Amino acid sequence: MKSVTVSASAFGFKPLPEKLQNGQMMTGMGLFGNPAAAAKTIGLMPRMKPGECAGVLVAPLAQADFIPDVVVLEGKP
Repeated sequence: MKSVTVSASAFGFKPLPEKLQNGQMMTGMGLFGNPAAAAKTIGLMPRMKPGECAGVLVAPLAQADFIPDVVVLEGKP
């Protein structure tokens, strides 16, 4: 559920947890080699202000029964 915390913070639904701010969470997930790099990247991540977004609908593209406004592709090189 760690990705839910990151997403909820990005959309302004929750405050950014300390372990995410200081880079520990992303380093622990193996996404960064050190906490400083992770913290710098998280600090640069755009975030919406609380109350700016009312909700987000997310689904696998092949199974979505709606026409999406945005499609996000994610991968790891």
